[in-house]
Amino acid sequence: MAAPRARKTLMLSAVLSLLAISNVVAQGSTILIPTLYSGPGAFGSAWWSGVSINNYSSADFSSPGVQFRVLCNIPEGCTSDRVPAGEVGDIVGPRAAAGLLLHGESEVLSLLAFWGRFGQGSFFTLGTELPIVRETAFVRTPIRFPFVTLYDTRESVRSTLRIYGPDAEPGTQVRVEIRSSLSLTGHPLASKTVQLGVPSQPTQSPVFPAYAQLSLQQEFPFEQFLEYSVNITVIPLASASGSIPRIWAFISTTDNVSQQVSVQTPQ
Repeated sequence: MAAPRARKTLMLSAVLSLLAISNVVAQGSTILIPTLYSGPGAFGSAWWSGVSINNYSSADFSSPGVQFRVLCNIPEGCTSDRVPAGEVGDIVGPRAAAGLLLHGESEVLSLLAFWGRFGQGSFFTLGTELPIVRETAFVRTPIRFPFVTLYDTRESVRSTLRIYGPDAEPGTQVRVEIRSSLSLTGHPLASKTVQLGVPSQPTQSPVFPAYAQLSLQQEFPFEQFLEYSVNITVIPLASASGSIPRIWAFISTTDNVSQQVSVQTPQ
């Protein structure tokens, strides 16, 4: 009798393991769109951004609180809360300058292909590629940007560090450290603790990430560092409960004359 009982126990354990795996898959994952903004900017600039999705999955894709423009029987397309399987959709809302979160089952999200760009002037200009950030890019460890050039350029530039918390947890904090480009672990030339803001959410699943941005030339006196380029480190800080938040960040550098933008993402 002991052997059959042992087999039943093993079978039950296997079934429970499969259910646990299924629950993890069902929980899905998250994708971050760093910005969706169209409007005025610094130095008389005017900005646009856009994100399109090709749904290669056999299932429709929808995300809480997000609207898409999809193909239909009128030329301008129709607004829908989903992108049908095997079709194309553009994100039309909400237009979130500080980032937008997409949620879905991992199997579906893995079969979405994205086109994302932003730029200054007409929407028909080529613009700059907008990073689309998948679940695996969110980290609880330091994010490092080497050789960031912020001054002593042909034309003056403005550089912005944008930091995101995909879990939208209140109290999310990071420390930003500046070092010489030749000093990987030495004492920082300057540092700043930054708290990410968490906007109100229209749905139970967060639609907007926790977010903060720093104008690097304004926050740090780089010309006093006597460095042509610097290393920037973004370190997530433990919360009151001791947990480390997940973060992602990138730097955009814009020429103040041409308004051309370059983007530096974690590599």
